[in-house]
Amino acid sequence: MDKVEFDFEKAMAELEKIAEKVEDPQTGLGEIDEQVKRSKELIKDCRGYLRAMREKVAALTQEEAALQIPQEPQMPQGRQGQWPASQGQGQGRGLQDNDGLPF
Repeated sequence: MDKVEFDFEKAMAELEKIAEKVEDPQTGLGEIDEQVKRSKELIKDCRGYLRAMREKVAALTQEEAALQIPQEPQMPQGRQGQWPASQGQGQGRGLQDNDGLPF
C-alpha cells in the first residue's frame, strides 16, 4: 500500500464491480484473470487498512482508559441519604472535621 491516503469505500466499490464482471457470462477468461489479480491486491490493501484502524482504535481506547477519572463512591442501595458506618462522620474519607458531615 502506498503512502497515499487509502480510500476503503472506493476499494470496496471497486471490488463490487469486479464481482459483477466476474459473474457476467460475457466476461472472457483473460479479463477474469486480470480482475481476480486486481481483487487480490484490493483485498490485501483493505485488510491492511482494517488492521491499522483496529490498532488505532485499540490505542485510543487504552489512552482513554488511562485518562478516566475515578468516580466518587456511590451510596449503597437502601441507604439513601446515609453514609456507610466506615465513611460517616468524616471517617474513611481522609477528613477530620468534627462537624459530622461526610464531606
